[in-house]
This record gives sequence, structure tokens and C-alpha cells, in this order.
Amino acid sequence: MDKKIMVEEPKIESGKTLLDLMDKQKINPTVFLWILVPESDAWRLLISSKKYDRIKNTRQNYNDFINQFGEEKTVKDIGLSNITILHHDNDFLKLLRTMIKTSKQSKAGIRFKSNIINGIFIKDAYIYRLT
Repeated sequence: MDKKIMVEEPKIESGKTLLDLMDKQKINPTVFLWILVPESDAWRLLISSKKYDRIKNTRQNYNDFINQFGEEKTVKDIGLSNITILHHDNDFLKLLRTMIKTSKQSKAGIRFKSNIINGIFIKDAYIYRLT
């Protein structure tokens, strides 16, 4: 079985640990999910939070994330280069929300695989939270 097709268990657990940590720090992500990017065949952790929506500068949001969580073991395990901070109104996130929504406190672990939404192919995703 191709290992890239499924998020490996350590990444799933590291993601859940980071989500718990962000909730404890009152960041309360509205979107927290792994997505397989077909062009690079690499997994990316997508994070969105109202905190990050207040600042429209993506670089500043990423820097804030690094300053707050960059030294955490779980972030090092995931790898900063594998984390993407998005605004809540991102078109791709809106598209995903047409198919799946979770509660604000969810840590669901929903597998979303080989789906097409409005002509956009989603090869694989692992969704903890999508509100």
C-alpha cells in the first residue's frame, strides 16, 4: 500500500495533540485537517482560526503561529513546512464546508477520500474539525 495515500498514525496523533494544545491556548481552530496535495504528493496540515482572521497578512499569521507553537515537540514532529495557516473565508475551505461540517469542539477524525466537489478533486483528507 502506498504510504502517501494515508496519513501515517504518528501524524494523526501529532495533529490531535496540536489541536488540543491550540484549544487550551484559546486559539480554537475552526478548521484543522490534513490534506494530501496531489501536485506534490505531500500532506499539509491546514489550520484556520478567527484569531488568524483578524490579521489579513498571511506571513504575520504564520509568524504568530511559530512564535506561539514553534518550539512544541508536536510541531517539530509535524514540521513547520507542512503547516499552512488559512483565513476562514478561503475558497478551498468554503468548498470543503459544502460537504462536511463538524462541531466547534470536534476532534472527529473523518476520512474524506477520492471525492470531487464542484470539479475539484480531493485525493485524501483527514478532518478533525471543519466549522
